[in-house]
Amino acid sequence: MNRSHIMGFCITIFSLLFIGFILWNTFEIYPNNWPTPPSAEAASNDFLALYRWLNANNVSYDTIYSGNMDILHESMTKNVFIQGSRFDLSGSAVDYIINWISLGGHLFLSMDSNRENFYKPLLLELGITYTYEHNYDFIFYSENNFPLLDSTVNFLVITPDNEALEIKDPQNNTRLVQLKYGLGSITVTGNTWFLTNWNLGEQANSNLAWYIFMHENIGEPWLFIRGDDTQGRESIFGSLFSQGNFPALLLSAIVLLIAGFWAVIPLFGTLKKEGTSDKNIRERFLAEGRFLKNHKALNYYSEKYIREIKRKLTLNSSNNLQEEQIKISIDKALRQKKFSDTILGLKQILESM
Repeated sequence: MNRSHIMGFCITIFSLLFIGFILWNTFEIYPNNWPTPPSAEAASNDFLALYRWLNANNVSYDTIYSGNMDILHESMTKNVFIQGSRFDLSGSAVDYIINWISLGGHLFLSMDSNRENFYKPLLLELGITYTYEHNYDFIFYSENNFPLLDSTVNFLVITPDNEALEIKDPQNNTRLVQLKYGLGSITVTGNTWFLTNWNLGEQANSNLAWYIFMHENIGEPWLFIRGDDTQGRESIFGSLFSQGNFPALLLSAIVLLIAGFWAVIPLFGTLKKEGTSDKNIRERFLAEGRFLKNHKALNYYSEKYIREIKRKLTLNSSNNLQEEQIKISIDKALRQKKFSDTILGLKQILESM
């Protein structure tokens, strides 16, 4: 290694050390915590935490997005969660559900829609009435150790002979009722926010969930009849159109298309026709001949003629005398000093056959 290489190596090492010293004393390295959004699975299923909790406790479950009394008849499950707006209560459904409960069914009814008279035929038969208050002053469990129950609906048990559990908020309003009926029971409340992914982890909510799903029927399977959580969620295009800049998106798409076509098709329009004059053909053959001559491969042409002459001799079944004459003519053509004379002689032999 000569002296200049050693000097360059030393200067490089010194420069790196100097830059490292400046960076170490100028900048600060500190951890940065980035918020982690919920997974796509959690965003599309508000009951994902509940389902995983049931799995952890060896409780099987099934979910369908809508149902009627035929579903209850066909299902062997005695524990059913019903989202009211996803269940058909028309016709003889009310009588069937009451009979199903009296024979040992356990129903959890979520009155998720404020339809004044939609649930009354069923609940009145069971001894429960209700009123809608049309307010959204939620009772926050974090302050009152109270589960997050829907504060827009207030229940009243009108058959005190039946064994009933009533959960009242600090204002003495009944927000959830569990009523024994025959061999079964019904639990009714408004929207079930306390069971969603974001609230189930609170102590008051998890305690209530344990009581409803595990207290009396430990390990028994559940059937959930509830809406598809992906319904009503915006697609990626819906979010772009509502929140993004659509003209900018359209302009970008047009520019991308033009760039793509420009890369794939470099020349637009029709192809130019190349000239086919005798001069161009002659120049090409001359260029090819020069190339073969430089590589001492001009016999490529003569071999083509000789091969064709032999092929015609075979086809014509000529006599031995004619074959001898043709061989003599070929030898004479190959002995010519000029290659052009050789090709001319072979051409004349081929044309005379």
